[in-house]
This record gives sequence, structure tokens and C-alpha cells, in this order.
Amino acid sequence: GTAAIRFARLFGGQVTALSRSEAKRGGAMKAGAHFFEACLGDVDKMADLAGKFDVILDTNPTNPDIGPYMGMLKINGTYCKVGIPAASDMNFTYAWIPTIFTQKKIAGSIVTGTRRMKRMMELAGNELDVFGKDNEEWHTETVHMTEVNEAMDKLQQGKAGHTYRYILKWDK
Repeated sequence: GTAAIRFARLFGGQVTALSRSEAKRGGAMKAGAHFFEACLGDVDKMADLAGKFDVILDTNPTNPDIGPYMGMLKINGTYCKVGIPAASDMNFTYAWIPTIFTQKKIAGSIVTGTRRMKRMMELAGNELDVFGKDNEEWHTETVHMTEVNEAMDKLQQGKAGHTYRYILKWDK
């Protein structure tokens, strides 16, 4: 979420943050989003954004119906999933015909490899005015690895409050 917004801004992107509710508007705008839409989970609101985006970077660790997301893409747009769903909910389906005739792409990406991560860290270090400000807006919570399922449940159910990411640690 917020890191993706900041990197997209750094690379000159026009960024629209998408969320289920207005609760994250302030944080998304502070992170650098140009626009904010509280539309996720509302098929009608998502349909109102039809053909608006070149890329949708889905950082949410849940597995939504991607049909409404694909509808928000422009022709030749890309839906990229980087939030990894729970192992029990890894499959999705989508119709081939609208994908083929609109030349839309569905992609997935792990966080990144060592070389790209090093480059991202260099960028963040060189752009401290972008990545070093508003640290309170990064909203992290550290939990023990044994609490990973509870943390994932909170994120999936939208009950994580203002915590946007969890840091997992092994030791107590």
C-alpha cells in the first residue's frame, strides 16, 4: 500500500489509492496518492471506474474476485497481485474472452529479488524526503511469528485498524 504509493510517485506515476472505505484516505494522501477511491468490494462503485487504470497493483493479502478489478483497467492494462493470499485461498478464475479481446494481463510478483530489493533500498535512501517523512503513516505492528494467522485474519477482515503491515519476529 503506502510503500507502493511512494514508489509509484517517485517514478512519476499518477496514483489513485483504492480501498474498501474512507478510513485509509488520509494515510494514502499523505503517502502521496493523487486521488483516493473508496470502492473495493462495491461492484457498482468499481464499475464507475471502468477503463480508468493502466495498472492495478493489488497489495491486499486476500483473494478477491478479480472481475471488477479487470473492469477498471484500460485496454492493454495489467492487474498485478503482490499481496499473497492464505494457502487455503490461492485459486482464482477469470474469463479468457474479455482478457484476450482487451489485451489485459494478469500478473503476480513476489516482493522482489535481492538485486531489485537493493535498488529499492538505494532509491529509498536517496529519496529521504519521500520515504523518511511521516513515519507514523507507515502504521506497522510487530507480532510474534506464532501470531501470523491472527494478523492475517485481521487484515483479511478489515479489522487491523490503522495497521497497514505486520512485522513478524521469531524471538519473544
